[in-house]
Amino acid sequence: MAGMTRPNLVEMVSVLKDVGRHDLASTAEALNKPRGYLLLQRTEDMTPSPLSLTVPLPLKQELESTARDMDQVLDSLADDAYRKVLDGSWVPPYWQRAKRPGHKTVVFQVTVDKGLRHQVQELLPKLTKDAGYRVTESGIVLAYLCDELGVDSGTDTAMRLILWEPLRDHFQAARDSGVDLEAVVSERVRQLLDGSWEMPYPARVEKGARRGVRQAKLSGLFLTPDVREALHELAPALSERFGVLVTPGTIVRVILTDRLGEPAE
Repeated sequence: MAGMTRPNLVEMVSVLKDVGRHDLASTAEALNKPRGYLLLQRTEDMTPSPLSLTVPLPLKQELESTARDMDQVLDSLADDAYRKVLDGSWVPPYWQRAKRPGHKTVVFQVTVDKGLRHQVQELLPKLTKDAGYRVTESGIVLAYLCDELGVDSGTDTAMRLILWEPLRDHFQAARDSGVDLEAVVSERVRQLLDGSWEMPYPARVEKGARRGVRQAKLSGLFLTPDVREALHELAPALSERFGVLVTPGTIVRVILTDRLGEPAE
């Protein structure tokens, strides 16, 4: 019976959608995700509340794909964002969704705890006054998800990468030895744009191939706005070319690996 749990949940989602119960289908889908069981660890007095966010399609795809790769549950991370704000340990940066021509916007839904959400809603005016810019629920959740998953929102001052730890250490060692990582990325991006360099297939680590190896953040890459924008413009075309999801972070990882090689296993 245990081995049938996930297939049964998949069938349950299909049945619920057929009868129009998309709310229940969304809950079943969340439970079927990696580490979805964490959602069941919420206390009895926690009432789920759906939060619908309008985001560019590439951002939604990257958040969902990265969460799967990292065995993270987006709903749990969203709850963490509210808790961080409430305990005063984190204030979201100014969030302004970049409007890029040709990038379709879609609804991205997470489920958060209703009690936490109500407390944050009451705090929003003070947060906005203290920060000097408008702080919203969507900004809180999206900024936190992007930061925790290493997804480039294009709105922060630096681009973050989350890599398997040996690769992060390899890139950091190169930086410590004097390699200008920003210059390497900028040069390759220009070459991608003018056709003088062709990006190799972005091979991904098979799930479980590096089981037990931690993921770690590479400290911010301070790329110029035009390079950041080019990465976001290149990603959809490269996704179509390779037939896999290519993100701005994917491009940077491939560029640095192509230039600096990979660490010995």
